[in-house]
Amino acid sequence: MAVITIKNKINNVNNFINDIKDSKNSYYCFLGKADPWLNSEGQPSEVAVIPANGSFQQIEQLVFKDMVFAKLLTNTDVNFMTKRNNWSNNTIYSSYDYKNANIFYENSYVITDTNEVYKCIYNGNTPEQPNGVPSTVKPSITSTVGNFQTSDNYIWKYMYTCDPSVYTNFQTSNYIPVTPNNAVKENAVPGSIDVLKISNAGNNYQVFEEGFLKSYVNNYVVELPSTSSPYDDYYKDSQIYLKAGMGAGQIRKITGYDGLNKLLSVNPQFSLYENLKLQDIQGIVTEGDLVTQKISFLTHFFKNGIYNDGDILVQSDSSAIGIIRISNNTVFTVEHISNTEFFPETTPLLNTSYGQIQKSGLVSITSNSYYINSVSGTNFTTEYSAGQYIRIGSDENLNVRRITGVNTSVITVSYPFNNNLLNANNYLVGTAFEIDSITKRNSLGSVVYKNLDSADITFSNVYPISNKFTLGESVVIVDGANTSQGSNGTISYFANNRIILSDVKGPTINSGLYMYGLTSQTKAYIENNEIYPNITVETQTGGFYSGVHINFRYANGTPSGNAYLISKYSSPNELTEYIISPRIDIIGDGYGAQAYCTVDESSNNLNRSISSVVLIDSGAGYTQANVVVSANVLYGSGAIIEPQISPINGHGSEPYIELGAIYAGISKKFDTAENESYKFPLYGSYRKVGVIKNPFYRDVIFDVTDFDRSELQIENISGSFDVDEILLQPSTNAAGIVTYSNNTYIELKNTKGTFSNVASATNYIYGLSSDASANCINFNLKYFSLSSEISSISELTPGGTGQLNQKISNTQIRLTDVIGDFKVGDKIYEPASNAYATIEKIYTANGTIDSSISFGKRINQTARITLTSNTKPFEQFEYVRQGTTQAYGMVISANDEIDIIYNNDPVSDFIVGDKIYNTTTGSNAVITYVDSNTKYLRLSAVYNGGFNEVFKPFNPGDNIETEGSVKTTTINTIYSVLVLGDVGTTSNSTYKGGNFGIYPFEGYEIIGDTSGAEALVSIANSIILPELKSETGQVMYIENSEKIDKTPTSTEQIKLIIKF
Repeated sequence: MAVITIKNKINNVNNFINDIKDSKNSYYCFLGKADPWLNSEGQPSEVAVIPANGSFQQIEQLVFKDMVFAKLLTNTDVNFMTKRNNWSNNTIYSSYDYKNANIFYENSYVITDTNEVYKCIYNGNTPEQPNGVPSTVKPSITSTVGNFQTSDNYIWKYMYTCDPSVYTNFQTSNYIPVTPNNAVKENAVPGSIDVLKISNAGNNYQVFEEGFLKSYVNNYVVELPSTSSPYDDYYKDSQIYLKAGMGAGQIRKITGYDGLNKLLSVNPQFSLYENLKLQDIQGIVTEGDLVTQKISFLTHFFKNGIYNDGDILVQSDSSAIGIIRISNNTVFTVEHISNTEFFPETTPLLNTSYGQIQKSGLVSITSNSYYINSVSGTNFTTEYSAGQYIRIGSDENLNVRRITGVNTSVITVSYPFNNNLLNANNYLVGTAFEIDSITKRNSLGSVVYKNLDSADITFSNVYPISNKFTLGESVVIVDGANTSQGSNGTISYFANNRIILSDVKGPTINSGLYMYGLTSQTKAYIENNEIYPNITVETQTGGFYSGVHINFRYANGTPSGNAYLISKYSSPNELTEYIISPRIDIIGDGYGAQAYCTVDESSNNLNRSISSVVLIDSGAGYTQANVVVSANVLYGSGAIIEPQISPINGHGSEPYIELGAIYAGISKKFDTAENESYKFPLYGSYRKVGVIKNPFYRDVIFDVTDFDRSELQIENISGSFDVDEILLQPSTNAAGIVTYSNNTYIELKNTKGTFSNVASATNYIYGLSSDASANCINFNLKYFSLSSEISSISELTPGGTGQLNQKISNTQIRLTDVIGDFKVGDKIYEPASNAYATIEKIYTANGTIDSSISFGKRINQTARITLTSNTKPFEQFEYVRQGTTQAYGMVISANDEIDIIYNNDPVSDFIVGDKIYNTTTGSNAVITYVDSNTKYLRLSAVYNGGFNEVFKPFNPGDNIETEGSVKTTTINTIYSVLVLGDVGTTSNSTYKGGNFGIYPFEGYEIIGDTSGAEALVSIANSIILPELKSETGQVMYIENSEKIDKTPTSTEQIKLIIKF
């Protein structure tokens, strides 16, 4: 059976949203259906709504019949949506199941009352409760890393928090917007296993034990406490998990057990780790680096002088160098800082912190000799005595020896010399010693974990009391109300009331806050926090010593840095807590997933089943996996564990797919009349909402300027001009870029200035690259031309198009069938004439309205006709017709709008948006158009002040004024206005598209079908036609509804949900 996948559906939503955001397209949300619905008897009814459907009638014939006004949809008006699942106490939510094809459409996620969205990873389901348990703890952790578990046994994944403005605009009672959190997406772990589901708990799993190791014997053997089993191989084929303390996190298969001595053997071996706390870190530390430390513990004798921690020692002859780190009366702890081997137990070591005193006379020494002979000018007995140290020669680090005997001309030393010197100077060395014994420690390891951003936290008040933090789990820092404080980290060590967090991110962690473990659901009060830069080293030889520097080297041996080792701890040891349980092997194509299980010890010995499976590491990279449960062959069988593998890119990586966001939400605000620039009718009721793509504007006028193309007729050519080179006329400084040339003319773009066409020696033109030249005999800018009935006009950047159907002048053109996003400053191009120009202004409504700022953003699809005379009132919703043009339309309003000519100029000009008050009748209206030169006003939202037809709301001679009597005048002339919808023609006559005409002779009367009223129009530019061409564009959505009332001050937030 075939299936359309969730990814295909999401792709369709994404394409739809991106299509709306593409500047080449124009999507509009429209309101329409100004006349009431009709019931089965044909009577008006606001509840007899005709359901929307996909028929040709509804998506084609009725759309432009009903459309009244529309607004352009922008980038912020569309969003991914999904169904609303409010978190509610005692509700069972669907658990993530990678084999469940319907998981995208179930209640597998929730939104809380703080607008946080969480995905349900596990709902506590067991063999006894396969559908899960009710959720009783509202998820509230907003960490972008990992999952977290609540005390009701649910595991949640934080997905995002709804952006407040997006939520307000798009949310409905049934749907919520999806606003992905980028940090959640970036931190997602591909192919992780976050839940191990128990399908069958098995039975008779006798081997389960918890405790503390008694001792660490070697990497393969640990000693268990005396309470452990006395039977050999009782634990064999189970596993041991080091749960807490030193060395925690390691899981090993048990290969043997000595019941008498409580010795448990594992394979592979335990790793010996040392956690090193550092300071004064120099250079670079990276995982995989080698760590070295060379130390000597020197027992000294024949020590002369003073020694302090930090003094530098140099050994005579070998030049080996070290620093005293710890000194006492018998032993020096020395850190080696040279590349030589350890100190040989031969020649003395001298303290470089003190000087040496030169004595009189010259002496000589011989290689392999114990004697120093006086040559001249010295008496040894007056200068030296046994037990002192002497140096021979100019090198401070050579030939230093302890004196064992002295006479006037010969000194005997404790160790023979290694070279020959004659007539050499001699020096008394005041601070030196010899090595009695030496213990050497050459430590080597490799960095397996770097925690330079870490914290050492002491805590109290653990809740729940029985809970414990888990090694490796993510911890977030929260306040008492569980609100995240923006800091998080991973537990790399814990024991008793101390935790070390690695990879700490976010603000400083202060005492008085709380830490919350996302896996264990443990919460604890932070008593103290200390910055704890440290590394974990897998030790290969030796053991690192505190109070001494360590050195870092790249894998190739090149030095990379060093640091001072403050303190350390080794693992595992007697503080290590362990669990022995049936072995869990996760086998698949990924890596790193590890788990242990617990056994229900409350059952009798024959039914000890597995009660839980605890993931230690979720691993990564799995697309398939299975779990094998094994134990001692005598104890336990039958358990079946199913792994739940995350999406390929991890939980939280693709929120649209994971949350089943197969809906596009459209939210469009139709604002007050003032904020909509009085573009729409300020009155009426509307019953249809829809979305239409790329409808055509029927009539647009562009003022154009900066014509970019020109043509030069030429003669007296020398050479040939190159395309794209600059052409210059020095006498006028006119210039342009060549687009084409031949022997008679040149075409230019980016023309600047005016070329002189007077042929003379000084009016030549030449190419700056080709050096070609010629005389200009004629120069013309290329203007748009109407070479046939229509010409195509294209907007260069966004891709708008239109048809040129009238060239009003060189700088003003009329277009029809306009589509796309034209705006002032855009370049347009007409291929027939090869003309380019820049839009300077945009006019609509027969050229009467300057739409330069708002073009394309708002559309009025009504016709507004100013009547110069009428025999009686027209009726609302009747159709009117004009015989000659065969135009027709439905009356939306016959009394909500009027035009007036006023008498005296007010103190300042009226402006659009002014509210006019008739002081004679008490009526009022809003100005939507002003022509101060002709004293002409268009008024809308006319309120009659309670008068009847005998006393019209506005009459010639009435006094009118703005609020506060700021602007006052009197009315000279009043014109009634018809506002029509469903404007069209009854035939394909010359007058297409409902073009009502102005009265020049008989046949131009406008006649009402029902009322019989007749009216004439004789004022120029008094007919404003619908802006869109009927039956153009693609209708993407329609919805029929009960009425939406429109007033000058009302605001409507239209929210549409489109399912894909």
